[in-house]
Amino acid sequence: MEGYALAVLGFVLLAVGLIGCVVPMIPGPVIAFAALWLFPSYVGGTRLALAGGAVALAMIVDYVLPALFSRKFKCSKLGVAGCFIGTIAGLFFLPLGIV
Repeated sequence: MEGYALAVLGFVLLAVGLIGCVVPMIPGPVIAFAALWLFPSYVGGTRLALAGGAVALAMIVDYVLPALFSRKFKCSKLGVAGCFIGTIAGLFFLPLGIV
């Protein structure tokens, strides 16, 4: 019975993670990675580590690059700093920090 509950939870987390890849309010890659943690024997340690690296890269791209590329669109130095500070501060107030 416990195996079925974990399987259902894993599939629900994976579905929410896939939706989160499109909906900006939901951190999709992190939730999908959490679903992989429920099945480590099926995924394997190497694939789990590679998926973790991909999730970390996706989070960096999603949160840090907007601050870096805002300079390309002629934002002021204070605007770039505000974007970066807001991104970092928003991470501590999830899920409202994403807004």
